[in-house]
Amino acid sequence: MTGSDSILRWSCRLIVRLVLVTLSSAAVSAQQRPPALVIPADEASAAEQPTPSAATSPPVSPRSDSPTPGHAPAPAATTNLNTNLSREPLTPEATQLIRGILLLFLPQEFSDDDDWGAEKRIQSGLDVELRGLRLETRRRWNDVNHGSWKRASGRLVDPEQFFRLQVWTIPSESSEQRRYALQAQGRIRVTGQQQQWNSGVMLWSISGDATADVTLNVEFDVEQRLVQTDRGPRFRMMPTVRTASVQLNSFHLHRVSHIKGTLAAEFGRWLDGIVQRQVHKQNERLVGRINQRLQRKPERFEFSLGLDGWVRPVEDEAVASPAEMPSPAKQ
Repeated sequence: MTGSDSILRWSCRLIVRLVLVTLSSAAVSAQQRPPALVIPADEASAAEQPTPSAATSPPVSPRSDSPTPGHAPAPAATTNLNTNLSREPLTPEATQLIRGILLLFLPQEFSDDDDWGAEKRIQSGLDVELRGLRLETRRRWNDVNHGSWKRASGRLVDPEQFFRLQVWTIPSESSEQRRYALQAQGRIRVTGQQQQWNSGVMLWSISGDATADVTLNVEFDVEQRLVQTDRGPRFRMMPTVRTASVQLNSFHLHRVSHIKGTLAAEFGRWLDGIVQRQVHKQNERLVGRINQRLQRKPERFEFSLGLDGWVRPVEDEAVASPAEMPSPAKQ
């Protein structure tokens, strides 16, 4: 699976990046709070109160026997990826703001077609050529479809209802860093297709649909410092992921086209394996890949200390040529 097509990889990367950007923006612009977003005691107690808002509703407990979001009890405020550390939740307003940004930018689709398109080289004929009294022969080859073809695609299911988010602050060993824990949950719908080929002849083809509930847990540090750039002094909040994991809470097969009985059950097990395989692969490389992408462009987490860096003059946009205007796809 390519990086641009993996929903798990892109979800993890965007969740961490956008949450950190939101936290950083709030820290720089806040007048009454320190940049670390340390929540006062009255706000922290208010955040623990139940609220009807979907952004602060308790997430699904990461258990295989609790597939439906909204029916599992909320985790205790002292529960964390590291159970030895206490944590405090962000305010409902901050959590709702972060969730809204994620719903705008979270990728909606993914695909896995690594096992699709296998071929086999076979002899398709013989070329005969007569040169004088000499007869020359050459074998003719052709590439044909062969083997077991498998592919799967998926999309987020009703993010407004099933996408849940919680963010906590965690005590840090360093005074220059702040630590946060994040838990995001969502439901994806997966469509799988499998074909069996033998030397260019398709023997059979089946497809099916399934849904899966997935939970992402991330713990990350944010280092705060002033840096000198060609645009003047800027405030940088650089994130570093400490732990990250993706958990498959539930998996349900809904449809298998034209197949019943034992073969349908076998196909369901294969489709389940596709999702489990992706979860396992992402957990093995998740922390390294997220940090690698975050380190590529640290300027994304820099903020100007002056108003000129936050506000762009209207006349500059009016005189800008079409070639100089930013593309919506790149914003």
